Amino acid sequence: MMNKVGEINFKEIKRISPSQFYSMKNCAYKSLLAEAFDKKPLLPLSPNAYFGTVLHKMLELIAKGIVKDEDDFNAEFDKQVKALEEDLRQKGFGFFVPLKISLRNFGLKKIQLKKHLRSKSEQSASFSNSKFHSEKWFESQDN
Repeated sequence: MMNKVGEINFKEIKRISPSQFYSMKNCAYKSLLAEAFDKKPLLPLSPNAYFGTVLHKMLELIAKGIVKDEDDFNAEFDKQVKALEEDLRQKGFGFFVPLKISLRNFGLKKIQLKKHLRSKSEQSASFSNSKFHSEKWFESQDN
């Protein structure tokens, strides 16, 4: 038996993020369908895309000085990965879990991320006044 999607109500795209723009370059129809289904993808993203959120969060925590040493790093990294894996299970994407098996070069990515740890003096001097933001949206005022 085949599942049917039903009627598709395409919507006008009024704003777009840089990552959505890149995704649209690869497959515009996929982006239109995502918009039509209120940003709920019909198919899961690559496990690398989900893991990217962990990498970005860890970089932010390192830059802010919250993660200061290797012990902090390992504890926070494990916490972030565990939270992501639980989220994937909740969304019905448990087949990606455990990420260290479904991702290529998981250990290498962790080692590369760990290289961002610096001495305490470098950390405080480099990012003391930095502000972190998520992606900026591009919007058009002409409707």
